[in-house]
Amino acid sequence: MAAPLSDGTEQGRDTVTRDRRPSDPGGPATGADGFALIELLVVMIIVAVLAAIAIPIFLSQRQKAAETAAKSDVANVGREVVSYYVDGSLPLVASSAGEVWTLTDTASGGSYTQTGRLSRGDSLTGSAQSATDFCLTVAPTMPGARTETWSFSVSGLVAGATC
Repeated sequence: MAAPLSDGTEQGRDTVTRDRRPSDPGGPATGADGFALIELLVVMIIVAVLAAIAIPIFLSQRQKAAETAAKSDVANVGREVVSYYVDGSLPLVASSAGEVWTLTDTASGGSYTQTGRLSRGDSLTGSAQSATDFCLTVAPTMPGARTETWSFSVSGLVAGATC
């Protein structure tokens, strides 16, 4: 039998065996279960870097989507104006309230009214005298982002212009 040492172990026994905990009899000697603090910090830093890359890209995509919706809205209302002047001849006023745009004739007291939906946050203004003399402007609004106004007339779609 081996002689006991002052720390309670027997002489000649493997020191690794002495350090093993009963819950992990076959594994390497460890001080604690779980992740070390430095490992968790490294993971948090990696996640923060990925978020710093992704957030600006996401915000710019939202801005592009708002501008694309504004272009679509102003072009759709412009087509409605041109369609009106196939048969109609009275001056029109374009306006919006909430997410609804309205074309109304001004000469006959509003006997002609056409309505449609705008994209969320867009506002429409403009007027039309004929199929060759009209101008419509849609201004998208998106909190915290720069968005351009879009105008539509006989000359086509123009960025940054107003009527």
